[in-house]
Amino acid sequence: MSPQGTGTEQTPVQGSAEGQPAAAPLPPPLPAGGRRRSRLGVLRDWGPRRWAAAGATAAAAALLLSTASAPFEAGPGWGAMAVALLAVGSAALGMLAGTYLRAPAGAQPTVCDLRWPLLGAVGLSLATTGAPSGLLAQLLAGLPEAAIRWAVQPGLGAAAIAVTAAALHRRLGIAADALSGPATGPACSTCRPLFPR
Repeated sequence: MSPQGTGTEQTPVQGSAEGQPAAAPLPPPLPAGGRRRSRLGVLRDWGPRRWAAAGATAAAAALLLSTASAPFEAGPGWGAMAVALLAVGSAALGMLAGTYLRAPAGAQPTVCDLRWPLLGAVGLSLATTGAPSGLLAQLLAGLPEAAIRWAVQPGLGAAAIAVTAAALHRRLGIAADALSGPATGPACSTCRPLFPR
């Protein structure tokens, strides 16, 4: 007889047959409506540990950069602007470091990801140097000190922050793609993992 009308339906379970591997875990579901997860949504998913790590990294970066650059040697006016550059740049560096921790599958950091934050940190150090005999002043020895202090260094600081912010934007985008589905998460086949297992 046909089993129709019994009111029960059985669905096959993958991997239940003997000798067959168990089914792979399902990827995280897409947000409501099937849309791609936003970068802001990725930040909302950060736990206290990731925010604490980002804050600690930002504080360490600010301390190291301010110690190396001695911004107040050029006077309180320049020192205030240098501190503002250090604060914004260090915050961006801290948040970028937070994207490296507990990254989702498909968004794990690689050694290549260190290029832009290192470039941004070097740029911030040069941009906030208060010593008149600093490296930047020696490289631009033909320019007046006022031009270096109030034109070159602010522009270099803004560029360093922009580079770091762009790297942060890219890392958050990679994480958003990875969380939206395994097919959209980009993978780097030429760079070594930053945290090899």
